[in-house]
Amino acid sequence: MNRILVTGAESPAGGELARLLLEAGYQVRALFAPGTSLASWTSSGAELVQGTLDDAALAEETVEGTDAVVHMYVRMEAPAGVSDSENLRHNLLCTLNAARFAAQAGKRIERFVCGSSSSVYPNDTHVIRALYQPMDENHPLRPLDAYSLARLGGERIAQAYWQGQGLPISIIRESGVLSGKDVLSRWTAGFAAVVLEIGQDHSESALWAPDGRAAVAELRELTAAAPDQPCAVSDRDGRPWLYQPVDYRDLAAGFLCALTHPQAVGKAYNIACAQPISFPRAAALLAEALGKEVLEWKAPTRWVYDLDCTKARVEIGYKPRWTIERMIEEAAGKQGPGL
Repeated sequence: MNRILVTGAESPAGGELARLLLEAGYQVRALFAPGTSLASWTSSGAELVQGTLDDAALAEETVEGTDAVVHMYVRMEAPAGVSDSENLRHNLLCTLNAARFAAQAGKRIERFVCGSSSSVYPNDTHVIRALYQPMDENHPLRPLDAYSLARLGGERIAQAYWQGQGLPISIIRESGVLSGKDVLSRWTAGFAAVVLEIGQDHSESALWAPDGRAAVAELRELTAAAPDQPCAVSDRDGRPWLYQPVDYRDLAAGFLCALTHPQAVGKAYNIACAQPISFPRAAALLAEALGKEVLEWKAPTRWVYDLDCTKARVEIGYKPRWTIERMIEEAAGKQGPGL
């Protein structure tokens, strides 16, 4: 394959993938959402397109002449008054158009990589308890909202074109994506309070507890003046909370593995950072980098947000590089992005 279409190029991971492909010598056609500034891309060497794939004519034109498509699903922020059903329809139509025009290209399309999400399981155990952990690709799929329905619907569209027309697909299920300074707002008291409070609205979650709302109020009172305080959260049995997101650069690398590895055809892969990160460990690193104190706090229940990437490591050579130390150091201005 030589010419690659990357949709969702305005996202951090989409832009990073386009850059990785250009550096590797591929010709890149990058599709950006309308209104995206392209100033930083004019000298990149990529072919730049703006629009959305719900426009069938644009979709056909954009796919035409490419050897592979990476459809990086990017959540559309719906304008005021746009319903979940309309948003869902828009996103499914974008995936449908991308897949059907790729399938019409026949044997010229060597790979169609479809972006999905860990929300299809979901690994948000503050909404519903996991059936088992760590969550691998065999965990039952239980989408719970319009967003996760759109992601699973996109998977089903891609699979239908693979099974029905032989389109060589791969699916990437990404964990929660961190970019820029996002990491500085995780593993904090404010983040923990939000997660625990959501758990109290869902009786089937791993976080629901009879005194859960009182615990939320306690944490918020303790940190009212500093909700961004690093927080070492454990449950009352001393088990730390765990969170396993993915840096946008590792996500781009995971898409590249699925694009180029022959064993990836017809399969879905989880993509996350190397291992779940405990709140005590991350809070200590945040405190050191930002010059803040750590709040040690006991929650009534335990939160584990994980995603097993063993299959991607073994089958397609996925090697996450961005540890929590590196992410925090970069976000806090302690190192450059390329170090």
